[in-house]
Amino acid sequence: SEGMHGKAVATATGAKPVLVTTDTYGAVTDGSTRSHSTSNLLLALALNTTSNLTDDKSSSNRTMTNNGTVTATTDATAYYGGVALFNSNSQNLTTSSSNFDFGGHSNPTNFTVEMWFYTTQNKDYSALYDTRTSASDSNGYTITIDNDGEIYMYGDGGFRCRSGTGAIKENQWYHVALQRNTNTFELFLDGVLIDSVSHNMHPSRNGQYIGNNGWNNGDPFKGYIQDVRVYATRKYTGDFIVTRPK
Repeated sequence: SEGMHGKAVATATGAKPVLVTTDTYGAVTDGSTRSHSTSNLLLALALNTTSNLTDDKSSSNRTMTNNGTVTATTDATAYYGGVALFNSNSQNLTTSSSNFDFGGHSNPTNFTVEMWFYTTQNKDYSALYDTRTSASDSNGYTITIDNDGEIYMYGDGGFRCRSGTGAIKENQWYHVALQRNTNTFELFLDGVLIDSVSHNMHPSRNGQYIGNNGWNNGDPFKGYIQDVRVYATRKYTGDFIVTRPK
């Protein structure tokens, strides 16, 4: 939102750029990777250039696949001046690993998924991040936007954390973070906790999909995505400050 622009990156208490930035507002990078404030980083994608669409900056250096030719494009309001553009129904970025098995309710592993996004078309079932193998998959989940501007987590065949309608407007940057805190799921929008729901499920799917679902490309997101990170820990213990370049 407008209030996030023109604030120094140094003032942020969360969601700082994946890459080191050399100016005040995060528009210029030297290409090196920022030291992260928490361990257990499983995936870190800057998504600012063609090569960085599939270059995992975490120590895992996971193999990424670009399906449907997601492209990198310039955007002065984004970190580093570049973002990933999703504008086709058949596009996604994907990786797979057993490290994304976060345990069942009796042995849960906390995790966090976070990213920046900018939707150019609010439409039903616009998947930002999806691990499901079917719409009713009991061991997968998705972070999705609907045409009424609601953003939510859907998992184990039902809605879990929800923002309520009107939270997401087109042509505007937002930061979203989904966390697991033991068996409570927490959804943050622009650093503010908007919903938390207790639910027993086992998020165990190896496949991780950005910008669409993973089984039939039926939930395409239209817009821009940047700075996707996944941690095997609960990164945020409360609300935090986010910033974007001016």
